[in-house]
Amino acid sequence: FYGLDHQVFWYDEAFTLLHMAGADRATVIENLFTGEIIQNSQLLAYQTGETESNIGTILTIVSRDIHPPLYFILLKYWQDLFGVSITSTRSLYPVYIGSVESYSDTV
Repeated sequence: FYGLDHQVFWYDEAFTLLHMAGADRATVIENLFTGEIIQNSQLLAYQTGETESNIGTILTIVSRDIHPPLYFILLKYWQDLFGVSITSTRSLYPVYIGSVESYSDTV
């Protein structure tokens, strides 16, 4: 897990955080691309989970996405436990993959 926070969020990671914050692409475009200067606090609200989100909201948003919802559900609980940061967001994936590979080795 060393170095997970040494790079900024990638495109897909940024949209994952948008989903986790309860926003979809159309909402972000509507709220942020108004022709006015965007304040850091406005942008951070979509990347730190400061907006209202719950499992129902997240499932509604990801139902319009091509990705299956399980990862988003796991990430919601993961972030509830470890917070919303680059490290915590990126650390779920290796844990998830390690668990799946361990399980497949026993079956």
